[in-house]
Amino acid sequence: MSILRVEHTSVQFNGAKAVSDASFTLGAGALVGLIGPNGAGKTTLLRAIANLIPFSGDVFLDNENIADIPRRRLARRLAYMPQGHEVHWPLSALRVVALGRLPHFSAFRRPSRGDIEIIRSVMKQTDTQRFAERNILTLSGGERARVMLARALSQGADFLMVDEPVAALDPYHQLQIMTLLRDLAEGGATIIVVTHDLTLAARFCHQLVLMHEGKVVAKGPSRDVLTDENLRDVYNIEPFRAGDDDHPILVPWRRLPPG
Repeated sequence: MSILRVEHTSVQFNGAKAVSDASFTLGAGALVGLIGPNGAGKTTLLRAIANLIPFSGDVFLDNENIADIPRRRLARRLAYMPQGHEVHWPLSALRVVALGRLPHFSAFRRPSRGDIEIIRSVMKQTDTQRFAERNILTLSGGERARVMLARALSQGADFLMVDEPVAALDPYHQLQIMTLLRDLAEGGATIIVVTHDLTLAARFCHQLVLMHEGKVVAKGPSRDVLTDENLRDVYNIEPFRAGDDDHPILVPWRRLPPG
């Protein structure tokens, strides 16, 4: 069973701490929502977990410290999808997704039949197969976001870090992608998703990690994290709640004065 452990992890930029002493443990089969206001440190923490920036503390995949895992092997175990979805090369969507398979074969080897089957499968899952041959620079922001998620999925990693994967998507594809991520987690993957949509976080995520000013201030099931007190203290809002435990609706309803 795959386990991710973040232990006393901190990140500092120009003398200021962007993430301070973050610690939590995630087991296999978990879709975890990393939430918090802008500037809370969510993206920075995600990049530290993916070993993309310097940090203090430790991150373990199972019992192995990521600092000791060679880059190529780490890329087979952990996939990272950044926010922004910027692409600078006029490649087809299919070729962009195929780049996710690079950690699995040496230079100059053509993709195998198995690689191609994986690529086609993740493009079907993300509803991107219909524009597989399109130049990715001609796609909309939402279409491009789904292609980049397909690229991350094509790595076949047990651990998946995705930063705001549904921010540019229409409601249909938001539900499609969040359902896909939850299904992948329930199939055994460990997934962290950054999102600002509290309703999607409450509905689809097994656990939430709430950050504020670089610190983890709450973690656990949504009912324990998305309390009125936490929403007031962290977001300065009062929510409107509806639905039920299986289909919660949580809408930011009223701003509160800062303080």
